[in-house]
Amino acid sequence: MQNLNWWLMALAFILGFVAFLLLTVRKVTREVPVSRTVSAAVGGGAKVAAAAAAGATAAKLTAGGEEPYGSGSLRLAAGAVVPSGYTIKGNEDSMLYHTTESPWYKQTIAEVWFNAESAAQRAGFTRWDAKDKGASGVAKLADVPAGPYGKGSAKAGAGGSGPEGWTIKGNEDSMLYHTLESPWYKQTIAEVWFNEEKTAEAAGFTRWDDKGKGVKVAALADVPAGPYGKGSAKPGAGGSGPAGWLIKGNEDSMLYHPPDSPAYNETIAEVWFFDEETAKAAGFDKWDKNFK
Repeated sequence: MQNLNWWLMALAFILGFVAFLLLTVRKVTREVPVSRTVSAAVGGGAKVAAAAAAGATAAKLTAGGEEPYGSGSLRLAAGAVVPSGYTIKGNEDSMLYHTTESPWYKQTIAEVWFNAESAAQRAGFTRWDAKDKGASGVAKLADVPAGPYGKGSAKAGAGGSGPEGWTIKGNEDSMLYHTLESPWYKQTIAEVWFNEEKTAEAAGFTRWDDKGKGVKVAALADVPAGPYGKGSAKPGAGGSGPAGWLIKGNEDSMLYHPPDSPAYNETIAEVWFFDEETAKAAGFDKWDKNFK
């Protein structure tokens, strides 16, 4: 009986040892591929993440962007970040491009960006100082038919465009002309273009910043009293006012707009005033009264 118990104990020990070996071998065999799979998954996930990050970066650079003039040009959505290397600003009104050394670079709002001058020139843009250098990118007087104010003037075309390289915008409501350095240049929709300032002045237009610099202004005595008495005048044909009178009155809002009003160009004058004091005496308030 004792011998039988001894054999049973020995057999149980052997079976237990064999089971231990089997379990150990199976565990190792199953864990090795799992480890490799995890490593592969981690490596693959890193590659996918890197690719996604690169795609996101590329998407960010061109967010809302397009290449309106082909390779090297870029039009961005409002608020989008300008990609590195795109430093040249294009103005589609004047069809001029501005490099960083342009005196108007900072105040020019880019409608399109270029990464090289050659890209801007391929798109038909003229360098900002080309006229001073006698470049061929400016339309010659002889090639442009006489406009509404004679030679050197041209009616605005579709979208407000003018002859190539002509940069002087004329506003027939205010009878002011705007040069590139005018703070209202961008928002001014040209009704007429001039090839140079003296042509605009010969046509009766006043430089945007010349009021108070000795420019001729229609005298009070020469202008009949308007709807609000002396110093006021009803608009003439096309909404124009007396020469040099710059204050626009809006009878709906009872506000008046001098040229520094952001709504000046959009405002159609229902009455013109000689100066701000005259407008105030007529019961009009300055456009920014609610912002003070």
